[in-house]
Amino acid sequence: MCEFVSTREKHESDIHFVAFLQNSDLETEAGKKLLAHLGTHTEDLCGHGAICEYYELQGWEFPTNTMQKEYTDLSNPTELPSVIVEAIKLGNLSRIGIPSAKSDLLNKRGMDAIEADKARSEAYKARSEADKAWSEADKAWSEAYKAWSEADKARSEADKARSEAYKARSEADKAWFEADKARSEADKAAFWRVFSHPCYRRKCWR
Repeated sequence: MCEFVSTREKHESDIHFVAFLQNSDLETEAGKKLLAHLGTHTEDLCGHGAICEYYELQGWEFPTNTMQKEYTDLSNPTELPSVIVEAIKLGNLSRIGIPSAKSDLLNKRGMDAIEADKARSEAYKARSEADKAWSEADKAWSEAYKAWSEADKARSEADKARSEAYKARSEADKAWFEADKARSEADKAAFWRVFSHPCYRRKCWR
């Protein structure tokens, strides 16, 4: 899987070409088609495949002999293309991904703010509720099975309860999936919300 930030580049004499996705690209028709194709796999937005697909949807072509590059170490912005540095500072990559090492961009105050973010806490709370729902569903199925053994009528009711228990389990699994998705989105949102305040950034990123 490609890492944040991925690019297609060519630097040759008077040609300096750097292709990467930004938030504004996702608002175009090509960007919307790309999002529809990716579905729930938005983590792939930062990859070379998404960049290539976006260019193809736009009907654009890369210059010949472009190279795929990844900038995973963001601790020193002077080593990055200036267009990427500017895009990061403006928050224009907030929908694309987040750094593998958040401390490359954030100082200690910023990292503490991420950890304390309420959205992340709510996501973990949602996961706990999903686990609780599954436990209650399992208990209901157990009690229904006991009733089933007592009589034919109880058996019928138990089968019904068992069906409801499986339904509850399915809902619990769905709730867990949604909670995990919410945690991922909350983590992304929290990072860029904190990064948007220059006081939380490392000096080199202000």
